This record gives sequence, C-alpha cells and structure tokens, in this order.
Amino acid sequence: MHALTLGLTLALLASSVLAQQPSFTRGPARQVDAGLFDCGGRGRISAVGSITSEDGRVWTVPAQTHFRTAAKASDLYNDCAGKTPARLADVDLSSIPVLDGGGNE
Repeated sequence: MHALTLGLTLALLASSVLAQQPSFTRGPARQVDAGLFDCGGRGRISAVGSITSEDGRVWTVPAQTHFRTAAKASDLYNDCAGKTPARLADVDLSSIPVLDGGGNE
C-alpha cells in the first residue's frame, strides 16, 4: 500500500511540474530565414520563421536550430555539394574526423 501511495504522490508531483498551459497561435509565421541551405531547388524547404502566440510567447517554427553555428559532420555523400563518390575507395578517409565513443577525440 505504501508503494502505491508513494507512486501516486510522485506521479502527481511530476505532472504538476511538467504541466504547461496551452498556447495558441493564429495565421502564418513570419519568415526569419529563407533557407538553412540552398541546393538549387533540388532540396527540401528549410525556411525558419517565428510566430507570437496569444499569450505573448514567441515560437520558432519549425524549431530553433544551431545549423549556422554548430559543427557539421563530414560529408561522405552530398549530391547538393557535388560529393558523389561511386565507392569507398573514392573517399579520402584521412580527411574524416574520427570520434572515440568514450569521449576522447
């Protein structure tokens, strides 16, 4: 019985901490970046915008990103950038950074 009571108490505490009031927006977002990358019409739309909800909160849509400032993984194959090796032998493996899963690079 004590375990059940403790479990219900923890569930109620967690739900009250995590619960948020809904936020509503109306209409299209305002575009703040026309595209994160350009592939000459061959890639997907990558525009980013913002919209203000009725409660005054500003939302970035589809989501906030660090695309412009974050480190990028090596491109092994990228049709847009012109990297299209036919086989592994065509890839300069020495130019690809290797990360150790244990945290030592």
